[in-house]
Amino acid sequence: MNSTQVVPGSAFTPSNGLSPRVRRLGDPVSAAIATVIGSAARLFRGQLAAARQPLTEAGAVLDTLENDAAHVANTPLVGLWGGHLVVLAWLGGAPDGAMVAAGKMRARADACRDPFHRCIAMTITALAHVWRREPDLALDAARRALEVGLLGGSPVWRGRAMSIHHWAATQLDPRAAQTRADELSKALALQLGAGPGGRTAFTPCVAVVYAAAGYHDRALRELDDALAFVERTDERAWSSELHRLRGELLRESDKAEAERAIERALEISREQGAKSFELRAALSLAKLNRGTRKNRAALEELRRGYASFTEGFGTGDLVEAKGLLGASQ
Repeated sequence: MNSTQVVPGSAFTPSNGLSPRVRRLGDPVSAAIATVIGSAARLFRGQLAAARQPLTEAGAVLDTLENDAAHVANTPLVGLWGGHLVVLAWLGGAPDGAMVAAGKMRARADACRDPFHRCIAMTITALAHVWRREPDLALDAARRALEVGLLGGSPVWRGRAMSIHHWAATQLDPRAAQTRADELSKALALQLGAGPGGRTAFTPCVAVVYAAAGYHDRALRELDDALAFVERTDERAWSSELHRLRGELLRESDKAEAERAIERALEISREQGAKSFELRAALSLAKLNRGTRKNRAALEELRRGYASFTEGFGTGDLVEAKGLLGASQ
C-alpha cells in the first residue's frame, strides 16, 4: 500500500494502479479496502455517480468480515466505510435508505466493540437525523456518541457529535441558543477549527447555532471559512449546503446576494446529482422569491425536485415542500 497518496485535508486517494495491484494479490478484502479509499475521496469531492457503485460493491465484500476475526482486527475501515453509504443514500434522494444504511453501520460498529468506531457510527447517524430535520433523534444519537466517545473516541469525532448535540438542543429550545453558541465557541476551537476531511458536513450545525443566538457575523464567518476550506482541499460534497445557508443568513440584509448564493447552491447540487441538497436549495429559493415575479419559476424548480423523490415523504424538507406547493395552487 506504499503507493497511497494523501489529499491534504481530505480522504486518502490511491494513486493510479493501486486497486489493480491489490486485486492481483488475490485478496478481495484488500481490494475492497483500496476501492473504499479511492471512492471515499471521490465522494468527498462531490463525484457521487463515480463513487456510488464502487462503494456499494466494496461494502458487500467488507460485509463478509463479520465472521473473519483476523481481517476485522487489521482493517481500520471496518465501521467507517458504512458512513459513506449513509451519505450517498441521503444525497442521492433516499432519506429512508440512509437510515437503513445507518442501522447496518451501527450494528457493525457494535459488533467490533470498539468505542472509536461506535462513536463515529453514532455521530454519522446523528448527522443523518440532522439532514432529515429530526432534532429529537439527532440529540439522542449525539448524546450516545459523546458517551461512548469518552471510552476511546477521537477528539475530532467527539467535537462533531458536540456540534450536532448543540444544534439539536437549539432546535428543540431556541431560548438556549446563546448558551449553546457560547459553549460551542469554547469547546470546538481545537476540535473542529482545523479538522481533517469531512469537517464541512458539520459546519452547518455550528453556523445555525450561532445564527439562532443572534451571532450572524460569526455564523457567516464559519460558512466563509468552510467554503475556503472547500477550495483548499476540494471537499465539495457539502458545498451546496454551505452556499444555501449563506443565502439564508443574507436574505434580510442583502437579498440579491442571498439569491446568488442559493442559486449557486442549486447549480452545485445539480452538477453533483445531490437530489436532497437540490430540493433544499429549491425550497429556499421558492421561499426567498415568494410574492415576486420570479416565484413561478422557483416553484416549478421545487415541483420538479419534489417529483423526483420516491421515499422520505415524512422528512422535514419534503413535508415543507409539499405544503408550499399545495399553498401555491
